[in-house]
Amino acid sequence: MTSVRYPFLPSHPQYELARSQMTAGGTVVTFEIDGGKPKVSYGTRPPAANAAPGIRRDRKPVHVVTPRYPRKLAENPNVPKTVMQLAYVGVAEDGAVTGVTVAPMLYYREFEPVLVAAIRQWKYAPQDRSWCGEVEFLMTLE
Repeated sequence: MTSVRYPFLPSHPQYELARSQMTAGGTVVTFEIDGGKPKVSYGTRPPAANAAPGIRRDRKPVHVVTPRYPRKLAENPNVPKTVMQLAYVGVAEDGAVTGVTVAPMLYYREFEPVLVAAIRQWKYAPQDRSWCGEVEFLMTLE
């Protein structure tokens, strides 16, 4: 490797900004490889025709429970009144939510319990196989 980029490394150009906005550095690490090519083989066969699709962004739930803005944050005058949050949702063939993972973003630890509790009650239309979806929330305090 020739370089590594991670917001919580002092060598990162926005290290101070990251430290002021985040409680942890996040889960994305980027790096440059000598010669620009990895030293591993990923195989050459294309995925099978019936392989599961990637993360879905096009499926909407048929039953939604709206998450509430966390009280702890609502009472803090230094917290923005609008915060974007991102969640990944595992959905079974029958449309039931089987798992929720909240992406690490600004204040995600406070939003995680309310997002997970609400999303676990969601219901999607049945599909021929289980799948994973990405859901974006613009959490606004009104």
